[in-house]
Amino acid sequence: MAFATAAAALTLLCLLMSRVAPVRRTPPLPRPDVYPESLTAVLDPADEEYLAWLAAHHWPDDEYLDLERSWQAPDGEDRAD
Repeated sequence: MAFATAAAALTLLCLLMSRVAPVRRTPPLPRPDVYPESLTAVLDPADEEYLAWLAAHHWPDDEYLDLERSWQAPDGEDRAD
C-alpha cells in the first residue's frame, strides 16, 4: 500500500510540475523563400503624406532629395530650388 501511495504521489507531482514549469519551444525557422513581412507595403495616402512630412521635418537637408530633383530635371542637370 505504501508503494502505491508513493507512486500516486510521484505521478501527481510530475503532472503538477509539467503544468507549472514553462514550456521551452523554439520558434519555427523562417523559410528562406518567404520574407516575414512585406517589403512593398501599400500605404494609405494619408500615411504617405505623414511619412513625407516626417522625413522633411527630421531630415530637411536630405541629399537623396537633391538626387531625386536632379533626376526629375528636364535637362538632366542639377538645379537649385
